[in-house]
Amino acid sequence: MTYYTDPDVRKKIDALLQANASYQANNNCKTNSKVKSREINRYCNKAFIRPIKGLDPVFYEQISKQSD
Repeated sequence: MTYYTDPDVRKKIDALLQANASYQANNNCKTNSKVKSREINRYCNKAFIRPIKGLDPVFYEQISKQSD
């Protein structure tokens, strides 16, 4: 199963990425402290990014490197 070849996996991953983008857009701002920004990033990684690993480990590796 991969993001690029399985439409069901792609829909699930796209939903997780959309939820991640929405959460970050609603919770990140310039006035956030570094601690608050780290908390938001940790939450997003746990709730939205890590679940992608179970769907497509290769795609997960590609996007997790970008978020480091």
